Amino acid sequence: VHGDLLSLSSMNAIKILRIVQFIADSLIRLIGPLFVILALVLTLSVIYVWYEVLLPLALGGVVELSIASVLHTIVATTLIVNILFNYIWCIITPPGSPPKGTANYGANDDEDSYCKSCRIEKPARAHHCHVCKSCILKMDHHCPWVMNCVGMFNHRYFVLFLFYMWAGCAYVALLSLKPFLEDGTEEAEAVEWKYKIGRGSVVFVFVLTLSICVALTFMLGWQLYLVATAQTTIEFYVARYRRREAAAVGETWVNEYDTGFKRNVEYFFGYQGQWWRILFPALSPPPGDGVVFPKIVSSSAAYIHV
Repeated sequence: VHGDLLSLSSMNAIKILRIVQFIADSLIRLIGPLFVILALVLTLSVIYVWYEVLLPLALGGVVELSIASVLHTIVATTLIVNILFNYIWCIITPPGSPPKGTANYGANDDEDSYCKSCRIEKPARAHHCHVCKSCILKMDHHCPWVMNCVGMFNHRYFVLFLFYMWAGCAYVALLSLKPFLEDGTEEAEAVEWKYKIGRGSVVFVFVLTLSICVALTFMLGWQLYLVATAQTTIEFYVARYRRREAAAVGETWVNEYDTGFKRNVEYFFGYQGQWWRILFPALSPPPGDGVVFPKIVSSSAAYIHV
């Protein structure tokens, strides 16, 4: 009887967890579009304040052709184009899913190679996303801010978006620092405010961009660490468990996909050493097919770049 009660309790707990998971997944799907709209509205608002207030202030109150105005325009244009491009492309680019069929990819080191939800064989590094309701190649995580999973084919756009958003926020925060500190002083009040929007816009932009810059410093640093070590967020936590498991029996667990910092970074971005290309939107897909990856045992093989 006691065993039956335990079994019944376990079944009820599983049902409750599934209900909680269903509700959480549904909420994430619902708030995704709202987060995207909010991100775009805030980004466009900062761009507007930069154009109407911060740029004229940085140029002494008058926007005219000069070396300073050209440099600011080049920097701002590069940041704006890359922020919007990488953000939108991360949203609209499918992260990649295993092809339907009967292909046998062999054992997946991270979990069972067969997905019971999708009823397909999964290649190594693929995971099932409960929010997207599909298996994702080289899945990193599901991000409501891009209303999409971050996986094989849009992970590069995600990292580049974080980088350019971080750089853009740092740039705007620096431009707005001086007028922010001067706001409310007698000297500032004595000078006529000749811009379309009020002084409060500078305070709003400074606080917003500084907050985002600080938050993205940690998030971007984390993602760059994963890129440098050829891991995803999911694989990082799996690796911690595997290392402890191996250490318990006197062995050392090694990430077979970590072929060295340089090769890892080159394979992820696919620039083949032409790092000036990072200044421009990447229209071609990242290297690889999401099924086969370079490994330590084959690290001497030539990589496929696009």
